[in-house]
Amino acid sequence: MGVTVRTVAMKNLGSQDPRQKGVQKPRATLMDLPLPRTGRYLQNWHKKFVPLLLSWAGSQADPFGTNGRIDSAVTSVWKHVYPDISIDDAQKDTVVVVVSLLLVIESRALIQSLC
Repeated sequence: MGVTVRTVAMKNLGSQDPRQKGVQKPRATLMDLPLPRTGRYLQNWHKKFVPLLLSWAGSQADPFGTNGRIDSAVTSVWKHVYPDISIDDAQKDTVVVVVSLLLVIESRALIQSLC
């Protein structure tokens, strides 16, 4: 269903002092996308890929229940926007995570601007 399990090395947590903050988990960012690092690809990400994927989600009968169908949508939109770059399942998962994080950040900013 698109879930992959990877083995990763654990970081040394250092001191077990309860006053110290825990180690932050690494977040997926735009740099994790399987794209060449040139402006055109990232520009297409912002101007074409994300809006097309959001348009697809908004056109669904239950836009909040699209989790089970998002893999095929990501593949379809990716092929449309980036026909010269193929992605595998692990890269597709990264794309979904990055889109999700961007939307959460944007919605938080919108909420803060309304307060």
